[in-house]
Amino acid sequence: MNIESSGSLRALRERLSGEGGREILRYLIAGVLTTLFNLVFFAVITAIFGMEQRHIFNVIDIVLSIFVAYLLNRIYVFRSREKCLAEFIRFFSSRILISLLFEVGGFWFLYDFCGLKGTILGSDFHWAKALTQVFVVVGNYLVGKLFVFVSKSK
Repeated sequence: MNIESSGSLRALRERLSGEGGREILRYLIAGVLTTLFNLVFFAVITAIFGMEQRHIFNVIDIVLSIFVAYLLNRIYVFRSREKCLAEFIRFFSSRILISLLFEVGGFWFLYDFCGLKGTILGSDFHWAKALTQVFVVVGNYLVGKLFVFVSKSK
């Protein structure tokens, strides 16, 4: 069976070629940039100060990454025109909840409980930290799309 002739593949391609697909692509780009910021900042701060205070550095990293993500999502992904303060409060609170669940809880689970303490290619990038980002990106898109960047004019 030729996968290219599949009706479901054609429907997916048509859906992704519209504005919704472009929005998802913009979100993935913004998510990659935010994730890189998150990973690089954590790697730099733990390389300088060590892993002993990793939980404190993780929280600082999360808060800074949320600010970066808000700017990228508001301006680039969802192109929001809504009032900034209310939108930022929704964004920040939803990101804190997802971060507590996946980044803090997930990092503790993977690094401390499961013992996933290895680094990526011998660098200061930790596998446990990188894996949490997959769940964070998916969760944040869904919450951003359904709860944060909802236009009142629709």
